[in-house]
Amino acid sequence: MNTLSHETQQSINILAFDTSGDEASLALWTNEKMLKVSIPVGTGVHSQAACLIPLMQDLLSEANIDFHDLHVIATSKGPGSFTGIRIGLATAQGLMSSTQAMVFAPTTFEVAAFGAWVQKVDSYFVTITTKRGSYYCQGFDETLVPQGQASIMTDQEIHDYLTQNPHITRLNHPSIVQAEQLLHLCLRTFKTDEIRRSQTPLESSRILRPYYLHDPEFVKQKPWSL
Repeated sequence: MNTLSHETQQSINILAFDTSGDEASLALWTNEKMLKVSIPVGTGVHSQAACLIPLMQDLLSEANIDFHDLHVIATSKGPGSFTGIRIGLATAQGLMSSTQAMVFAPTTFEVAAFGAWVQKVDSYFVTITTKRGSYYCQGFDETLVPQGQASIMTDQEIHDYLTQNPHITRLNHPSIVQAEQLLHLCLRTFKTDEIRRSQTPLESSRILRPYYLHDPEFVKQKPWSL
């Protein structure tokens, strides 16, 4: 399923985490094995932010390594929860600045499409709820190549599209991207020399930015009252 040699898998340390949905999750690849943990649905993105680094420390401690032993940090850059995505990317940026690790930051579409590809679905249309009565959408073929630009569509527009393209399977992706899936995508994507030379799509120096399909909206909250 991946392109890394057995020797490389034994020697590489990858920390993957996702905060783009209702549940945050973390996974660590080290010594050719995976450790994983999740922050349950309902915890809230602000609590996720407080839990994220301590949970990372617990995973690293369990593996008897520290942050400076990491080769790659993987996180998704959206679309998804506005606050959650920014928490994830800010954490990745901080770790990238304080360690020698590089960052792998695919879109949520790419991670979801990879999950369908593993299940051997031929062609699929990834839809992710915007929680505004519409969906973030992007199609992929059987080789994981995107088919057209990502867009925002309504249920009716999706129905019309799939009616016109009956060979395409809709992947109605929930608002959760598992770090385990993200980590496997990272393993499949890179070869040893790509990691060593910091080639695209690894991020080695530039600022990580969220992937938005529309400008984020700020909603003023009502003041607290007793």
